Amino acid sequence: MGRGDIRRHIHAVIMAGGGGERFWPRSRRSFPKQLHRLFGPRSMLQETADRIAALVPPERLIVVTNKAQAPRIRRQLPSVPKSSIVAEPFGRDTAACIALGAAIVMERDENGIMVVLPADHVIRNRRALVRNLLDACRAAAAGDRLVTFGIRPTYPSTGYGYIRRGATVPLRTATRFFRVRRFAEKPDAATARRYIRGGDYLWNSGMFVWRASAIAAALERHMPALHRGYLEMRKGLSGPRPATAIRRVYGGLERISIDYGVMEKADNVIVAEAGFDWDDAGSWLALERHLPADRDGNVLVGEGVALGTERCIVVSDAGMVACHGVRDLIVVRTPDAVLVCHRDSAQEIKRIIARLRERRGWTRYT
Repeated sequence: MGRGDIRRHIHAVIMAGGGGERFWPRSRRSFPKQLHRLFGPRSMLQETADRIAALVPPERLIVVTNKAQAPRIRRQLPSVPKSSIVAEPFGRDTAACIALGAAIVMERDENGIMVVLPADHVIRNRRALVRNLLDACRAAAAGDRLVTFGIRPTYPSTGYGYIRRGATVPLRTATRFFRVRRFAEKPDAATARRYIRGGDYLWNSGMFVWRASAIAAALERHMPALHRGYLEMRKGLSGPRPATAIRRVYGGLERISIDYGVMEKADNVIVAEAGFDWDDAGSWLALERHLPADRDGNVLVGEGVALGTERCIVVSDAGMVACHGVRDLIVVRTPDAVLVCHRDSAQEIKRIIARLRERRGWTRYT
C-alpha cells in the first residue's frame, strides 16, 4: 500500500458502550458520561468524532455501543450511517468489541486500517492528534504492527496503567515509536513515583492503530476462541440479518480486555509517544482539570453557592445546591438523585451502583 493510498483505507472504531459509573448520578446505563456535555457545548462522543473528522469521514466511522445507548448516539451523530452504529447484545469488554469492529472493517475493506478510540477522552490539540494518528497508520500499514499510544506522564498517577518503552523503532515519521518492554497495571503510589523517576514509562491511553487483518491474525494466535467468533461474525455480517448473527455469537465470547487478551502477549506491539494533550476523564475530579475554579478551588456547574468552602466540586442539574463550611467534597444533584462523597472516594463511586443494583426497585437509579 503506497503512502498516498493510506488515507482512503483508514477507518475509525469508537468504543462507546461504557456506563461511566464514576460520573453517577448524572451518568446512567442508558445515558452515560460519553453522551453528556461535561467539558463543553458538545458531548464527549461528538467531540471524539469531531476531532478525527480531518482523517476519517463519517462513512468510515463505526461506533460500537449497546442497545440502550444506540438511539441517543444516532441522534448525536446524524451524519454517521445508521448501519455503522452497532449495538453489542452483551457487554464483553474491549477484546470482543474490537473483534466486532475488525469484522465490520474487513467486510468493507480488506486493506482497512483501524483507528480504535474510546468515546470518553478529552483531547484539545486536534491537529497534533491527527498527525500522530496518521503516522501510526503509516507504521501499521508498513507491516503487521499493533500500535498503541502512550502518554508522557505529568504526575505519578495510580489511576492509569503504564507502558514501559524499549528501543526506538526507526520510522520516517515525526511521531516517535518504541518497542514495548512491558505493560504494567495501575500501580500503588510508591511504584508510580518510581515509574516517573525512571523516565521510560508512559501512561496507557487505550488508543490503538492496526490493520484489521493484523488484529485478526493476533486474535487467531492469542485468543483462538474469540477469533472463531470473529469469523462467524464476518460471515453473518454479509447475511440478511447481521444483528441476529452477532447476537448468536456474542453470548459465548470471553469477557476480557484487549490488553490482557492480546497486547501483553504479542511480540509485534509498538508504542507511539503522543504529542497531544490527553485526559481519560475517569471521575468527577476531571472537572477541575478543564473547568475554571473560584479562588478557593471550588468548581461550580449549574446553580450553586460555595461559602467558607474549599476544593469542592458542585454540580447541579436541578435547582440550587449550597455548600457552607465544608471542604474536599463532590456534590452532584440530578432530578432524582444526590451524591455527596469525599474527593478521595471519587474512584469508588461505582460501589454505590453495585449497592443500588442489589435492591429491588432501585435499579431505576442506575
